[in-house]
Amino acid sequence: MIDSRMERVRGKISHWAESGYVVINDDVHACFAKVREVLDADGTDSVCAGVDGLEWDDC
Repeated sequence: MIDSRMERVRGKISHWAESGYVVINDDVHACFAKVREVLDADGTDSVCAGVDGLEWDDC
């Protein structure tokens, strides 16, 4: 099971250069803030997500 998950991750990671943004989720609060920053800068419509302890003030 772990091997198959790691294989999927390797497949996904191999496409990182095709993305306009890369956010590393090693701290959920910092990651959430970075994703928010990217969406705001990109002009993307607001997106609301339910993450315990985190709120998007424009939801």
